[in-house]
Amino acid sequence: MNVPSEATVSDVCGWLNRPGSPGGGGGAPAAAPTPVVTEEDFQNFEIPPSTLHSWPDSWAVTQRKTAFWADSLVRYIDLELLGTPVRVRATPVAYSWDFGDGAVKRTTSPGTRPRSVQDAQIHHTYSTAGDVTVTLTTFYSGMFSVNGGDWLIIPGQAAVSSPPLDLTVYRYHKFLVEDDCLDNPDSPDCTEPAG
Repeated sequence: MNVPSEATVSDVCGWLNRPGSPGGGGGAPAAAPTPVVTEEDFQNFEIPPSTLHSWPDSWAVTQRKTAFWADSLVRYIDLELLGTPVRVRATPVAYSWDFGDGAVKRTTSPGTRPRSVQDAQIHHTYSTAGDVTVTLTTFYSGMFSVNGGDWLIIPGQAAVSSPPLDLTVYRYHKFLVEDDCLDNPDSPDCTEPAG
C-alpha cells in the first residue's frame, strides 16, 4: 500500500475509505454476480428431441435402401438465474444414427425427406429380415445471453435421444413364374418361400 511515510492515522483511514482504494468504503456498491450457464447445466436442460422419420414408413426391404431423416431445430430456453433473465440457445450440430442391426452412422446433417429413396442423403440397406429398432441421438452446442446481452459460449455439448423408431424388415425375393400363380399355383416360385 503506497501511503506517505509521515501520514497520520486519520490520513490513512481517509485514504482507505476514499472511492477506489482497496477495502475502502464510499465507492460504488459491488456489482451483482453475473449468471453463468455451465456445461453440466446445459446437459441437464430439457431440450426437445429431434423427430425421427423413415421411408418406407415403419418397414423396409432387404437389399434395398431405406431413407432416414430428422426434424431438428434450434431450441431456445428462457429461465431466471440469480434474479436475472437468461436465454439459452441450443443448436443441433451432429447426429448419431443407430439402425438397429449393428450399423451406426454419424452425420452433421439431419437429412431431408427425399423425392425418392434412391436420392436419400441418409440411408441404410438391411441384409437380414426381422424387426429392428432405429435410434437417433442429436448433439447440441449451446450459447447463453444474460439480460439480452451478448451471446456467450457454453462449453461441451448436450446429447438428446429421440423416441425410437421400430421397423419390420422384409426379405426381398424375385419370383420366376411360368404361368400366373392363380391359374397354376404349382408353378415354380408360386409357393411362399420359407422364412
